[in-house]
Amino acid sequence: MTEATWLWGKPGWQHLNPHVWMKDHEFRFVGLVPLLTRMAVVRLADHSLWAWSAVPLTDREVKELNEWGQLKFVIAPNVFHHFFLGPMKQKYPKAIFYATPGLEKRRKDFKFDRIASIETPQDWQNEFELRILRGSRFYTECLILHKPSRTLFVVDMLFHQKECRHPWINLAWKAYGVLNKVTSSPICRRLVWNRAEARKLFQEILTWDFETLIMSHGEIVQNGGKEKLREALWWLKI
Repeated sequence: MTEATWLWGKPGWQHLNPHVWMKDHEFRFVGLVPLLTRMAVVRLADHSLWAWSAVPLTDREVKELNEWGQLKFVIAPNVFHHFFLGPMKQKYPKAIFYATPGLEKRRKDFKFDRIASIETPQDWQNEFELRILRGSRFYTECLILHKPSRTLFVVDMLFHQKECRHPWINLAWKAYGVLNKVTSSPICRRLVWNRAEARKLFQEILTWDFETLIMSHGEIVQNGGKEKLREALWWLKI
């Protein structure tokens, strides 16, 4: 059980390693169940910053971010994680905003600078690998490896919900099948219609060199991330 102020997350920036910072944010899933979501920031070789999955930031957190470097890139890594792009754009109008394919159709009110493709963007090639999981017309997600820190970023495909101090919330996550284990989201599994294509994609990703898993929901995995991912993909029979 966490002693943090929030149900699972910790307030403020968390320094994971020399390359990566994280920021947790709690909201209510379908307006009812408290759920942790997460933003991550990576410092690049040129000391500029790359941000994944924007969340609300306080003035103090913005000040701290600006002290680390200039925010150059922001990616909305799947078609569901886009609610806080507007405030981020207001704070960082010069940053280059990337969309997961399909999100630009949902967010016609927001001007994306670029759409992620099946190839790693040229701007990122020295430090990242990017692949796109095209689950269905309802679900698309970018899977991103930061090579220097050996960190794989996964959005909604994986959950790792730990017990909190509220028994009814624990019951909700237990019923959903994601409590106290690293596992794939039941909803996302159902939204992956072409499993042969997904199997091929994850077979490639499992050849990548990574140790840490950062997912949007629940606790991260700092060691043994590749094996945890393999176990969570039991349904693809890899």
